[in-house]
Amino acid sequence: MKSLILMRHAKAKSEFPGTDIDRPLTKSGKLSVAHLFPKFKSFLHDSPVFYVSISTRTKQTMAAICEAMGKVQLQLSIETNLYHASLEELLSFIKNIEGNPEQIILIGHNPGLNMLVENCMQADAIHFPPASFCVIESNVENWHDFNLENNKVVFLYQSK
Repeated sequence: MKSLILMRHAKAKSEFPGTDIDRPLTKSGKLSVAHLFPKFKSFLHDSPVFYVSISTRTKQTMAAICEAMGKVQLQLSIETNLYHASLEELLSFIKNIEGNPEQIILIGHNPGLNMLVENCMQADAIHFPPASFCVIESNVENWHDFNLENNKVVFLYQSK
């Protein structure tokens, strides 16, 4: 049994003079990560591997998680492929995870994350706003076998 946590970055500034990839979190976005962290932490395994989109807002979301976790050594990879990844690109990314860790955490963007959550829940129109996360248990031995079936959504946190 594998564990997958999908997290959407916290709220980012909508009015920003730079490019989309450089948009930072708002003050309330940073606070929302601290608010969700106790529940998020309860689903973490001993050695999760974090994969974070290359955008500023996802890296700042991860930084807020690191701050809340304290001085803990994490396995972390910043990934260009997660920036605005589609459902198909997310599935391909998961299937190509190396090392076969028991738990992976993807911090990324909608609409791809939202679509992956909907497909794993076998539901339509799931609301997945900024600073939301979904915990999925997958009945696979290796990540390369991951698919949209044989998964159980254990918990869905939808921020307000």
